[in-house]
Amino acid sequence: MKKLFISLAIILVFPLSFMAQEAESSVELDLGTDIVSSYVWRGLSFSSGLNLQPWLNLSAGGFSVGAWGSFSTTGDFLEPDFYLSYAAGSFAATLTDFHGNSGADFFNYKSDETSHVGELMLQYKGTETFPLTVTASALVYGDDKKILEYIDGEPVLGEDNNYSMYFELAYTHATKNDITLDFFAGCVANESYFYGTDGFALINLGLKASKEIKITDNFSLPINFSLITNPDSKNVFYVIGIKL
Repeated sequence: MKKLFISLAIILVFPLSFMAQEAESSVELDLGTDIVSSYVWRGLSFSSGLNLQPWLNLSAGGFSVGAWGSFSTTGDFLEPDFYLSYAAGSFAATLTDFHGNSGADFFNYKSDETSHVGELMLQYKGTETFPLTVTASALVYGDDKKILEYIDGEPVLGEDNNYSMYFELAYTHATKNDITLDFFAGCVANESYFYGTDGFALINLGLKASKEIKITDNFSLPINFSLITNPDSKNVFYVIGIKL
């Protein structure tokens, strides 16, 4: 446990120390909040009601460190996440600590008890002429265990990490009336209790349409609409979002 907290401290302190050594003009602090009609991520529904999703990001050079969260307005769901990212050119690597199990002990990092999930994600973002984004990620720690067997349809989990892998392709297209369309397709490569799959499965297929609605001469409201399908679980979701 002590080694894990030391490792987490290093992960957070190192980029902050690096940023402090950068020129002051290169350090940027930003924050915002999204309001979404429901919280759907990678074809999985985590909270069906209205959710607020605040974020805070500190960046310098190619490093970024920040916090992102989602909580329902009814108070029955809370997810605080933290991340560290480094980008160079079109490539980026991100280490994220997810904690989506509302009410569970946030400070419990024991492998066989924790509700945290650690993810390592690699991403390539294409050019303006060919705006294709390629994402590959693996769950490297925490609440993502191998399925040993099924008893009465319920999975029995082991102690070993499953390393569930997710891959996604996304393509962006801007229309003539200033609507941005993002087409995406994501799949899980293996059996996964976390993603709810029996093996390779397409779980995240759809599109997101975004536009800024002009309110006044000096203010526009960014809104978006997503149609998300999960072919593996045969679910369909509509999500409306506003960025503040």
